[in-house]
Amino acid sequence: MNEINIPTLRDVQSFDTFVTSNSGVIQAFVEDYRRNYGSVRLHVRVDAIFTREVEADSYKNSGLFSSAVQDIDCTQQLNLQSVAADLSAQADHWNSRGSGFVLECITKFVLCISKYRPLHGSTYIPTSQWLSKKKCVVNVKNFDS
Repeated sequence: MNEINIPTLRDVQSFDTFVTSNSGVIQAFVEDYRRNYGSVRLHVRVDAIFTREVEADSYKNSGLFSSAVQDIDCTQQLNLQSVAADLSAQADHWNSRGSGFVLECITKFVLCISKYRPLHGSTYIPTSQWLSKKKCVVNVKNFDS
């Protein structure tokens, strides 16, 4: 697995803003790996700091998020809007109990790209004659190779 750190800025106010402003860089990295490997699997890991003002005190809390996995090849393109929406939904869910935390900054944004080889061809294995003549049930288990 290859991990690519995307530089972060301290003034980003949302995951949507960050993904939109860095979409060119993200697309370039993903396309480069897709071109080299044919098909890749991508997910994004994000570390962020949230703050909350209560009376005269300021509280900080870190949040760690990971996007859903996307398989990318010549027919399926990267969907950055779904990455941003997934991360935003996780942050909203994390903050859903009314704690009042607000995203202060994204401290780490990592693209995790690994080679993905989708299954091609048939996995059918014919049953031998001696076994098919018997009256029985055969349990078949798939083994990852």
